[in-house]
Amino acid sequence: GGSAGSGRGIPGSMRRPGDGGVAPTTYDSRGKAVSIFVDGRLFTVGDLLDVKDIFPHKETRELMYHWRAASVVAVKEPAHIKIHFEKWPDRYDTWIDARGEATRLAPFQTHSGPDAKSYRLASDRRQLGHAGASLLRSAAAAASAGVAGSPIPSPVSATRQLEGKFAAGDFVDVNVGEHWFPAQILNVARSPSGGVTDLEVQFQETLETEWINVRSGRIAPFGSETTRKHHNYTVGMYVDVLDSFRHQTTGQLTYKWRGCEILEVSGRSIYVHYEGWSHRFDEWIDVVADPDRVRALGEMTIGETEEERKTKEQEEAFRVAMASAGLPITDMEADGNCLFRAVAHQVYADPSRYDAVRQAVCEYMEANRSMFEQAVAGDFDVYLSRMRLDKEWGGHPEQLALEEMYDRPMEIYSRESWGKTNSLEPLKLHFDGELPMGELADVTPLRLSYHGGSHFNSVTGPGEAPPLGTRATCVIRDARERTMKESGLRGL
Repeated sequence: GGSAGSGRGIPGSMRRPGDGGVAPTTYDSRGKAVSIFVDGRLFTVGDLLDVKDIFPHKETRELMYHWRAASVVAVKEPAHIKIHFEKWPDRYDTWIDARGEATRLAPFQTHSGPDAKSYRLASDRRQLGHAGASLLRSAAAAASAGVAGSPIPSPVSATRQLEGKFAAGDFVDVNVGEHWFPAQILNVARSPSGGVTDLEVQFQETLETEWINVRSGRIAPFGSETTRKHHNYTVGMYVDVLDSFRHQTTGQLTYKWRGCEILEVSGRSIYVHYEGWSHRFDEWIDVVADPDRVRALGEMTIGETEEERKTKEQEEAFRVAMASAGLPITDMEADGNCLFRAVAHQVYADPSRYDAVRQAVCEYMEANRSMFEQAVAGDFDVYLSRMRLDKEWGGHPEQLALEEMYDRPMEIYSRESWGKTNSLEPLKLHFDGELPMGELADVTPLRLSYHGGSHFNSVTGPGEAPPLGTRATCVIRDARERTMKESGLRGL
Protein backbone atom coordinates (compact mmCIF):
# COMPACT_ATOMS: atom_id res chain seq x y z
CA GLY A 1 0.00 0.00 0.00
CA GLY A 2 0.94 3.64 0.25
CA SER A 3 -0.41 7.15 0.18
CA ALA A 4 -2.41 8.16 -2.87
CA GLY A 5 -0.91 11.64 -2.86
CA SER A 6 1.83 13.72 -1.30
CA GLY A 7 -0.49 16.50 -0.18
CA ARG A 8 1.19 18.95 -2.56
CA GLY A 9 -2.03 19.44 -4.47
CA ILE A 10 -1.01 17.94 -7.80
CA PRO A 11 -4.16 16.99 -9.77
CA GLY A 12 -4.53 13.28 -10.49
CA SER A 13 -4.02 13.68 -14.22
CA MET A 14 -0.68 15.44 -13.59
CA ARG A 15 0.74 13.24 -10.82
CA ARG A 16 3.92 11.33 -11.59
CA PRO A 17 5.03 7.85 -10.51
CA GLY A 18 6.57 8.06 -7.08
CA ASP A 19 4.71 11.20 -5.93
CA GLY A 20 3.78 10.22 -2.39
CA GLY A 21 4.44 6.52 -3.02
CA VAL A 22 1.47 6.04 -5.35
CA ALA A 23 0.17 2.48 -5.55
CA PRO A 24 -1.22 1.09 -8.84
CA THR A 25 -4.80 1.07 -7.50
CA THR A 26 -6.36 2.19 -4.21
CA TYR A 27 -9.71 1.13 -2.73
CA ASP A 28 -12.12 2.50 -0.17
CA SER A 29 -13.25 0.61 2.96
CA ARG A 30 -15.92 -1.21 0.92
CA GLY A 31 -13.42 -2.49 -1.59
CA LYS A 32 -14.44 -0.07 -4.35
CA ALA A 33 -11.62 1.32 -6.50
CA VAL A 34 -11.14 5.06 -5.99
CA SER A 35 -7.94 5.62 -7.98
CA ILE A 36 -6.08 3.85 -10.75
CA PHE A 37 -2.56 4.31 -12.10
CA VAL A 38 -2.25 4.11 -15.92
CA ASP A 39 1.00 4.66 -17.83
CA GLY A 40 2.38 7.26 -15.42
CA ARG A 41 -0.93 9.02 -14.77
CA LEU A 42 -3.03 8.70 -11.63
CA PHE A 43 -6.80 9.04 -12.05
CA THR A 44 -8.82 9.49 -8.85
CA VAL A 45 -12.56 9.71 -8.38
CA GLY A 46 -13.28 13.43 -8.12
CA ASP A 47 -10.48 14.55 -10.47
CA LEU A 48 -11.34 17.28 -12.97
CA LEU A 49 -10.11 16.69 -16.53
CA ASP A 50 -10.58 17.95 -20.04
CA VAL A 51 -12.07 15.16 -22.17
CA LYS A 52 -12.54 15.04 -25.93
CA ASP A 53 -16.25 14.28 -26.36
CA ILE A 54 -17.37 12.25 -29.40
CA PHE A 55 -20.95 12.71 -30.57
CA PRO A 56 -23.06 12.84 -33.78
CA HIS A 57 -24.11 16.25 -35.08
CA LYS A 58 -27.83 16.69 -34.35
CA GLU A 59 -28.57 17.69 -37.96
CA THR A 60 -25.95 16.11 -40.24
CA ARG A 61 -25.25 13.10 -37.93
CA GLU A 62 -21.57 13.55 -38.79
CA LEU A 63 -19.39 12.49 -35.87
CA MET A 64 -18.15 15.55 -34.00
CA TYR A 65 -15.32 16.12 -31.52
CA HIS A 66 -15.28 18.74 -28.77
CA TRP A 67 -13.19 19.24 -25.63
CA ARG A 68 -15.31 19.53 -22.48
CA ALA A 69 -14.65 19.84 -18.76
CA ALA A 70 -15.40 16.56 -16.99
CA SER A 71 -14.95 14.80 -13.67
CA VAL A 72 -13.93 11.23 -12.88
CA VAL A 73 -16.85 9.43 -11.22
CA ALA A 74 -15.55 5.84 -11.20
CA VAL A 75 -12.47 3.78 -12.07
CA LYS A 76 -11.91 0.12 -12.82
CA GLU A 77 -8.96 -2.06 -13.74
CA PRO A 78 -7.05 -2.44 -15.88
CA ALA A 79 -7.22 1.09 -17.30
CA HIS A 80 -10.76 2.45 -17.48
CA ILE A 81 -12.23 5.63 -16.02
CA LYS A 82 -15.87 6.73 -16.07
CA ILE A 83 -16.28 10.43 -16.69
CA HIS A 84 -19.14 12.87 -16.25
CA PHE A 85 -19.30 15.90 -18.57
CA GLU A 86 -19.88 18.99 -16.44
CA LYS A 87 -23.24 20.69 -17.04
CA TRP A 88 -24.54 17.65 -18.95
CA PRO A 89 -27.05 14.99 -17.74
CA ASP A 90 -25.69 11.76 -16.25
CA ARG A 91 -26.97 9.78 -19.25
CA TYR A 92 -23.97 11.10 -21.18
CA ASP A 93 -21.48 9.61 -18.67
CA THR A 94 -19.11 7.28 -20.46
CA TRP A 95 -16.26 4.86 -19.82
CA ILE A 96 -12.93 5.69 -21.46
CA ASP A 97 -9.91 3.44 -21.88
CA ALA A 98 -7.22 5.68 -20.36
CA ARG A 99 -4.53 3.69 -22.16
CA GLY A 100 -6.06 3.06 -25.59
CA GLU A 101 -7.76 6.46 -25.75
CA ALA A 102 -5.16 8.52 -23.89
CA THR A 103 -5.31 11.31 -26.49
CA ARG A 104 -8.89 12.05 -25.38
CA LEU A 105 -7.69 13.05 -21.89
CA ALA A 106 -5.91 16.27 -20.89
CA PRO A 107 -5.29 18.31 -17.73
CA PHE A 108 -8.25 20.42 -16.66
CA GLN A 109 -8.76 23.66 -18.61
CA THR A 110 -5.95 23.08 -21.10
CA HIS A 111 -8.65 22.82 -23.79
CA SER A 112 -12.02 23.53 -22.21
CA GLY A 113 -11.45 27.18 -21.30
CA PRO A 114 -10.71 29.18 -18.16
CA ASP A 115 -14.14 29.56 -16.58
CA ALA A 116 -13.57 27.23 -13.62
CA LYS A 117 -16.48 28.68 -11.66
CA SER A 118 -18.97 27.41 -14.22
CA TYR A 119 -17.79 23.87 -13.51
CA ARG A 120 -18.06 24.03 -9.71
CA LEU A 121 -21.76 23.36 -9.40
CA ALA A 122 -22.60 19.88 -8.24
CA SER A 123 -20.73 19.24 -4.97
CA ASP A 124 -18.63 20.64 -2.12
CA ARG A 125 -15.62 19.15 -3.90
CA ARG A 126 -16.07 21.48 -6.86
CA GLN A 127 -16.89 24.47 -4.66
CA LEU A 128 -13.56 24.00 -2.87
CA GLY A 129 -11.59 24.41 -6.08
CA HIS A 130 -8.48 22.50 -7.17
CA ALA A 131 -6.46 22.58 -3.96
CA GLY A 132 -9.43 21.78 -1.72
CA ALA A 133 -10.32 18.84 -3.94
CA SER A 134 -6.73 17.64 -3.80
CA LEU A 135 -6.75 17.79 0.01
CA LEU A 136 -9.95 15.75 0.09
CA ARG A 137 -8.54 13.19 -2.35
CA SER A 138 -5.22 12.87 -0.53
CA ALA A 139 -6.82 12.35 2.88
CA ALA A 140 -9.47 9.97 1.58
CA ALA A 141 -6.97 7.87 -0.36
CA ALA A 142 -4.58 7.79 2.60
CA ALA A 143 -7.38 6.69 4.92
CA SER A 144 -8.55 3.95 2.55
CA ALA A 145 -4.97 2.73 2.15
CA GLY A 146 -4.53 2.54 5.93
CA VAL A 147 -1.91 5.28 6.08
CA ALA A 148 -1.78 7.66 9.03
CA GLY A 149 -2.54 11.23 8.10
CA SER A 150 -4.74 14.22 8.67
CA PRO A 151 -8.47 13.60 8.83
CA ILE A 152 -10.56 14.54 5.79
CA PRO A 153 -11.04 18.30 6.11
CA SER A 154 -14.51 19.75 6.15
CA PRO A 155 -15.39 22.24 3.37
CA VAL A 156 -14.92 25.07 5.88
CA SER A 157 -11.48 23.97 7.13
CA ALA A 158 -10.28 23.20 3.61
CA THR A 159 -11.43 26.60 2.42
CA ARG A 160 -9.59 28.27 5.33
CA GLN A 161 -6.32 26.67 4.16
CA LEU A 162 -6.73 28.43 0.82
CA GLU A 163 -7.28 31.93 2.17
CA GLY A 164 -3.68 33.08 1.58
CA LYS A 165 -2.68 34.77 -1.66
CA PHE A 166 -0.70 31.70 -2.72
CA ALA A 167 -1.34 28.12 -1.63
CA ALA A 168 -0.15 24.72 -2.80
CA GLY A 169 -2.63 23.46 -5.34
CA ASP A 170 -3.64 26.88 -6.69
CA PHE A 171 -3.25 27.61 -10.38
CA VAL A 172 -1.41 30.67 -11.71
CA ASP A 173 -0.21 32.08 -15.02
CA VAL A 174 3.59 32.00 -15.45
CA ASN A 175 5.66 33.99 -17.91
CA VAL A 176 8.38 32.25 -19.95
CA GLY A 177 10.09 34.51 -22.46
CA GLU A 178 7.39 36.18 -24.57
CA HIS A 179 4.57 33.82 -23.60
CA TRP A 180 2.39 32.96 -20.60
CA PHE A 181 1.52 29.41 -19.59
CA PRO A 182 -0.83 27.85 -17.01
CA ALA A 183 0.90 26.19 -14.05
CA GLN A 184 0.06 24.79 -10.62
CA ILE A 185 1.74 25.72 -7.35
CA LEU A 186 3.43 22.69 -5.77
CA ASN A 187 5.20 24.34 -2.82
CA VAL A 188 5.36 27.77 -1.17
CA ALA A 189 8.55 29.18 0.42
CA ARG A 190 8.13 31.80 3.14
CA SER A 191 10.39 34.29 4.89
CA PRO A 192 10.99 34.11 8.68
CA SER A 193 8.17 36.65 9.05
CA GLY A 194 5.77 34.36 7.20
CA GLY A 195 5.55 36.22 3.91
CA VAL A 196 5.63 34.29 0.63
CA THR A 197 8.97 34.65 -1.19
CA ASP A 198 9.10 31.90 -3.83
CA LEU A 199 6.77 29.38 -5.52
CA GLU A 200 7.54 25.97 -6.95
CA VAL A 201 5.26 25.59 -9.97
CA GLN A 202 4.54 22.76 -12.38
CA PHE A 203 3.60 23.66 -15.95
CA GLN A 204 0.42 21.95 -17.12
CA GLU A 205 1.59 21.26 -20.65
CA THR A 206 5.13 19.94 -20.03
CA LEU A 207 4.97 18.82 -16.35
CA GLU A 208 8.30 20.60 -15.83
CA THR A 209 8.82 22.30 -12.46
CA GLU A 210 10.54 25.56 -11.51
CA TRP A 211 11.05 27.79 -8.46
CA ILE A 212 10.06 31.41 -9.18
CA ASN A 213 10.41 34.51 -6.98
CA VAL A 214 7.04 36.17 -6.43
CA ARG A 215 8.59 39.60 -7.11
CA SER A 216 10.01 38.56 -10.51
CA GLY A 217 6.97 39.79 -12.41
CA ARG A 218 6.53 36.33 -13.88
CA ILE A 219 3.50 35.33 -11.77
CA ALA A 220 -0.05 36.47 -12.55
CA PRO A 221 -3.55 35.35 -11.47
CA PHE A 222 -4.74 32.23 -13.23
CA GLY A 223 -6.38 33.07 -16.56
CA SER A 224 -5.44 36.76 -16.50
CA GLU A 225 -2.74 36.30 -19.16
CA THR A 226 -3.26 32.85 -20.68
CA THR A 227 -6.86 33.61 -21.61
CA ARG A 228 -6.40 37.24 -22.57
CA LYS A 229 -7.01 37.74 -26.27
CA HIS A 230 -3.72 38.17 -28.13
CA HIS A 231 -5.09 38.44 -31.67
CA ASN A 232 -7.90 39.83 -33.82
CA TYR A 233 -9.36 36.55 -35.08
CA THR A 234 -13.13 36.11 -34.69
CA VAL A 235 -15.62 33.28 -35.07
CA GLY A 236 -16.67 32.84 -38.70
CA MET A 237 -13.45 34.29 -40.14
CA TYR A 238 -11.64 32.31 -42.85
CA VAL A 239 -7.85 31.95 -42.71
CA ASP A 240 -5.02 29.88 -44.17
CA VAL A 241 -3.63 27.32 -41.70
CA LEU A 242 -0.49 25.20 -42.01
CA ASP A 243 -1.70 21.62 -41.52
CA SER A 244 0.70 18.90 -40.32
CA PHE A 245 -0.05 15.20 -40.83
CA ARG A 246 1.49 11.81 -41.48
CA HIS A 247 1.57 10.90 -45.17
CA GLN A 248 -0.58 7.78 -45.57
CA THR A 249 1.88 6.14 -47.96
CA THR A 250 5.32 7.12 -46.65
CA GLY A 251 4.45 7.80 -43.00
CA GLN A 252 6.55 10.97 -43.16
CA LEU A 253 5.43 14.16 -41.41
CA THR A 254 3.94 16.39 -44.12
CA TYR A 255 2.92 20.05 -44.12
CA LYS A 256 0.33 21.76 -46.32
CA TRP A 257 -1.48 25.11 -46.23
CA ARG A 258 -5.27 24.77 -46.26
CA GLY A 259 -8.21 27.14 -46.06
CA CYS A 260 -9.99 27.02 -42.69
CA GLU A 261 -13.01 28.49 -40.93
CA ILE A 262 -12.65 29.64 -37.31
CA LEU A 263 -15.35 27.91 -35.26
CA GLU A 264 -14.39 29.08 -31.75
CA VAL A 265 -12.08 31.59 -30.09
CA SER A 266 -10.75 31.19 -26.54
CA GLY A 267 -8.07 33.55 -25.28
CA ARG A 268 -4.96 33.08 -27.35
CA SER A 269 -6.30 30.02 -29.22
CA ILE A 270 -8.62 29.50 -32.18
CA TYR A 271 -10.54 26.33 -33.09
CA VAL A 272 -10.44 25.75 -36.85
CA HIS A 273 -12.22 23.53 -39.37
CA TYR A 274 -10.34 22.51 -42.53
CA GLU A 275 -12.64 23.21 -45.48
CA GLY A 276 -13.61 20.04 -47.38
CA TRP A 277 -12.44 17.73 -44.59
CA SER A 278 -14.19 15.81 -41.84
CA HIS A 279 -14.75 17.60 -38.52
CA ARG A 280 -12.59 14.97 -36.82
CA PHE A 281 -9.60 16.98 -38.09
CA ASP A 282 -10.78 20.19 -36.38
CA GLU A 283 -8.17 21.45 -33.92
CA TRP A 284 -7.19 24.20 -31.49
CA ILE A 285 -4.23 26.36 -32.50
CA ASP A 286 -2.38 28.57 -30.03
CA VAL A 287 -1.70 31.60 -32.23
CA VAL A 288 0.76 33.01 -29.66
CA ALA A 289 2.88 29.84 -29.40
CA ASP A 290 2.47 28.99 -33.14
CA PRO A 291 2.05 32.37 -34.88
CA ASP A 292 3.50 31.10 -38.16
CA ARG A 293 0.72 28.53 -38.65
CA VAL A 294 -1.99 31.08 -39.43
CA ARG A 295 -2.09 33.57 -42.32
CA ALA A 296 -4.71 35.72 -44.03
CA LEU A 297 -7.03 33.75 -46.33
CA GLY A 298 -5.44 33.23 -49.72
CA GLU A 299 -1.99 34.39 -48.68
CA MET A 300 -0.60 30.84 -48.75
CA THR A 301 -3.28 28.84 -50.61
CA ILE A 302 -3.71 30.90 -53.80
CA GLY A 303 -1.16 30.36 -56.54
CA GLU A 304 0.65 27.20 -57.62
CA THR A 305 3.86 26.32 -55.80
CA GLU A 306 6.77 24.48 -57.41
CA GLU A 307 5.83 21.34 -55.47
CA GLU A 308 2.23 21.58 -56.66
CA ARG A 309 3.41 22.04 -60.25
CA LYS A 310 5.54 18.88 -60.03
CA THR A 311 2.69 16.94 -58.47
CA LYS A 312 0.37 18.03 -61.28
CA GLU A 313 2.87 16.91 -63.91
CA GLN A 314 3.32 13.55 -62.18
CA GLU A 315 -0.46 13.08 -61.99
CA GLU A 316 -0.85 13.71 -65.73
CA ALA A 317 2.00 11.35 -66.60
CA PHE A 318 0.57 8.65 -64.31
CA ARG A 319 -2.82 8.84 -66.01
CA VAL A 320 -1.23 8.57 -69.46
CA ALA A 321 0.78 5.52 -68.36
CA MET A 322 -2.32 3.84 -66.90
CA ALA A 323 -4.37 4.47 -70.05
CA SER A 324 -1.54 3.19 -72.24
CA ALA A 325 -1.53 -0.03 -70.19
CA GLY A 326 -5.28 -0.47 -70.77
CA LEU A 327 -6.15 0.76 -67.27
CA PRO A 328 -8.00 4.06 -67.73
CA ILE A 329 -8.91 6.03 -64.59
CA THR A 330 -12.44 7.24 -63.86
CA ASP A 331 -12.46 10.20 -61.46
CA MET A 332 -14.43 10.05 -58.22
CA GLU A 333 -15.54 13.05 -56.21
CA ALA A 334 -12.96 14.00 -53.56
CA ASP A 335 -15.31 14.30 -50.59
CA GLY A 336 -14.05 11.69 -48.10
CA ASN A 337 -16.28 8.99 -49.66
CA CYS A 338 -13.94 8.22 -52.55
CA LEU A 339 -13.09 4.62 -51.56
CA PHE A 340 -16.77 3.71 -51.38
CA ARG A 341 -17.59 5.69 -54.53
CA ALA A 342 -14.88 3.87 -56.48
CA VAL A 343 -16.11 0.45 -55.38
CA ALA A 344 -19.75 1.42 -56.10
CA HIS A 345 -18.62 2.39 -59.60
CA GLN A 346 -16.82 -0.94 -60.02
CA VAL A 347 -19.62 -3.17 -58.73
CA TYR A 348 -22.75 -1.23 -59.70
CA ALA A 349 -21.49 1.28 -62.32
CA ASP A 350 -23.01 3.94 -60.04
CA PRO A 351 -20.75 5.97 -57.73
CA SER A 352 -23.79 7.59 -56.12
CA ARG A 353 -24.47 4.30 -54.31
CA TYR A 354 -21.42 4.94 -52.14
CA ASP A 355 -23.40 5.27 -48.92
CA ALA A 356 -25.10 1.90 -49.43
CA VAL A 357 -21.63 0.38 -49.88
CA ARG A 358 -20.32 2.19 -46.77
CA GLN A 359 -23.20 1.00 -44.57
CA ALA A 360 -22.88 -2.57 -45.90
CA VAL A 361 -19.17 -2.56 -45.04
CA CYS A 362 -19.86 -1.42 -41.47
CA GLU A 363 -22.60 -4.01 -41.02
CA TYR A 364 -20.28 -6.70 -42.36
CA MET A 365 -17.47 -5.70 -40.00
CA GLU A 366 -19.84 -5.61 -37.05
CA ALA A 367 -21.26 -9.05 -37.92
CA ASN A 368 -17.70 -10.38 -38.14
CA ARG A 369 -16.33 -8.54 -35.11
CA SER A 370 -13.85 -11.28 -34.21
CA MET A 371 -12.24 -10.89 -37.63
CA PHE A 372 -11.96 -7.10 -37.71
CA GLU A 373 -11.79 -5.87 -34.11
CA GLN A 374 -8.03 -6.38 -33.90
CA ALA A 375 -7.49 -4.51 -37.16
CA VAL A 376 -8.60 -1.12 -35.79
CA ALA A 377 -7.10 1.13 -33.13
CA GLY A 378 -9.17 2.07 -30.08
CA ASP A 379 -12.75 1.15 -29.31
CA PHE A 380 -14.27 -0.93 -32.13
CA ASP A 381 -17.83 0.36 -31.62
CA VAL A 382 -16.69 3.98 -31.66
CA TYR A 383 -14.68 3.24 -34.80
CA LEU A 384 -17.72 1.77 -36.57
CA SER A 385 -19.93 4.67 -35.44
CA ARG A 386 -17.48 7.05 -37.03
CA MET A 387 -17.09 4.95 -40.20
CA ARG A 388 -20.86 4.96 -40.79
CA LEU A 389 -20.83 8.75 -41.16
CA ASP A 390 -20.64 10.62 -44.44
CA LYS A 391 -17.19 11.76 -45.59
CA GLU A 392 -15.29 9.54 -43.14
CA TRP A 393 -12.25 8.10 -44.90
CA GLY A 394 -12.10 4.37 -45.44
CA GLY A 395 -8.80 2.55 -45.00
CA HIS A 396 -7.21 -0.89 -44.93
CA PRO A 397 -9.82 -2.60 -42.67
CA GLU A 398 -12.58 -1.46 -45.03
CA GLN A 399 -10.60 -2.65 -48.06
CA LEU A 400 -10.34 -6.13 -46.53
CA ALA A 401 -14.08 -6.14 -45.80
CA LEU A 402 -14.88 -5.05 -49.36
CA GLU A 403 -12.81 -7.91 -50.75
CA GLU A 404 -14.74 -10.42 -48.66
CA MET A 405 -18.17 -8.87 -49.30
CA TYR A 406 -17.81 -8.95 -53.07
CA ASP A 407 -15.41 -11.90 -53.09
CA ARG A 408 -13.02 -10.07 -55.38
CA PRO A 409 -9.37 -9.30 -54.64
CA MET A 410 -8.50 -5.60 -54.67
CA GLU A 411 -5.76 -4.04 -56.79
CA ILE A 412 -4.61 -0.49 -55.98
CA TYR A 413 -2.31 1.43 -58.33
CA SER A 414 -0.45 4.22 -56.55
CA ARG A 415 0.68 7.40 -58.29
CA GLU A 416 3.47 7.87 -55.76
CA SER A 417 4.70 4.28 -56.13
CA TRP A 418 4.71 4.61 -59.91
CA GLY A 419 6.64 7.88 -59.60
CA LYS A 420 9.41 6.12 -57.65
CA THR A 421 9.66 2.85 -59.61
CA ASN A 422 8.12 3.72 -62.99
CA SER A 423 6.27 0.40 -62.64
CA LEU A 424 2.51 -0.09 -62.73
CA GLU A 425 2.58 -2.99 -60.32
CA PRO A 426 -0.32 -2.64 -57.83
CA LEU A 427 0.42 -2.09 -54.16
CA LYS A 428 1.02 -5.21 -52.08
CA LEU A 429 -2.10 -5.52 -49.91
CA HIS A 430 -1.79 -9.15 -48.85
CA PHE A 431 0.71 -11.55 -47.35
CA ASP A 432 2.10 -14.18 -49.69
CA GLY A 433 -0.36 -17.05 -49.82
CA GLU A 434 -3.10 -15.11 -48.03
CA LEU A 435 -5.48 -15.37 -51.00
CA PRO A 436 -6.12 -18.56 -53.02
CA MET A 437 -5.17 -16.98 -56.34
CA GLY A 438 -5.74 -20.26 -58.18
CA GLU A 439 -9.42 -20.21 -57.23
CA LEU A 440 -9.61 -16.50 -58.06
CA ALA A 441 -7.77 -16.66 -61.38
CA ASP A 442 -10.89 -15.97 -63.43
CA VAL A 443 -12.35 -13.39 -61.05
CA THR A 444 -12.16 -9.74 -62.12
CA PRO A 445 -10.61 -7.78 -59.24
CA LEU A 446 -11.73 -4.47 -57.77
CA ARG A 447 -9.29 -2.04 -59.38
CA LEU A 448 -8.60 1.38 -57.83
CA SER A 449 -5.99 4.10 -58.21
CA TYR A 450 -4.53 6.01 -55.26
CA HIS A 451 -3.43 9.64 -55.47
CA GLY A 452 -1.51 11.86 -53.08
CA GLY A 453 -1.93 9.51 -50.12
CA SER A 454 -5.55 10.62 -49.74
CA HIS A 455 -7.78 9.92 -52.76
CA PHE A 456 -9.13 6.87 -54.60
CA ASN A 457 -10.41 6.68 -58.17
CA SER A 458 -11.88 3.77 -60.14
CA VAL A 459 -9.82 1.85 -62.72
CA THR A 460 -11.26 -0.15 -65.60
CA GLY A 461 -9.23 -3.16 -66.73
CA PRO A 462 -8.73 -4.39 -70.30
CA GLY A 463 -11.95 -5.72 -71.76
CA GLU A 464 -13.85 -4.91 -68.60
CA ALA A 465 -16.71 -2.51 -68.08
CA PRO A 466 -18.69 -1.81 -64.93
CA PRO A 467 -20.85 -3.13 -63.41
CA LEU A 468 -18.85 -6.14 -62.30
CA GLY A 469 -21.78 -7.23 -60.14
CA THR A 470 -21.81 -9.24 -56.93
CA ARG A 471 -20.73 -12.86 -56.38
CA ALA A 472 -22.50 -15.47 -54.27
CA THR A 473 -19.23 -17.16 -53.24
CA CYS A 474 -17.05 -16.70 -50.13
CA VAL A 475 -13.66 -17.84 -51.40
CA ILE A 476 -11.64 -14.99 -49.84
CA ARG A 477 -13.38 -15.09 -46.46
CA ASP A 478 -13.11 -18.88 -46.21
CA ALA A 479 -9.40 -18.72 -47.07
CA ARG A 480 -8.70 -16.13 -44.36
CA GLU A 481 -10.63 -18.07 -41.75
CA ARG A 482 -8.62 -21.22 -42.58
CA THR A 483 -5.37 -19.28 -42.32
CA MET A 484 -6.28 -17.86 -38.90
CA LYS A 485 -7.43 -21.22 -37.59
CA GLU A 486 -4.22 -22.90 -38.72
CA SER A 487 -2.02 -20.16 -37.24
CA GLY A 488 -4.02 -19.76 -34.05
CA LEU A 489 -4.52 -16.03 -34.69
CA ARG A 490 -7.57 -13.93 -33.83
CA GLY A 491 -8.57 -11.25 -36.28
CA LEU A 492 -7.02 -9.87 -39.44
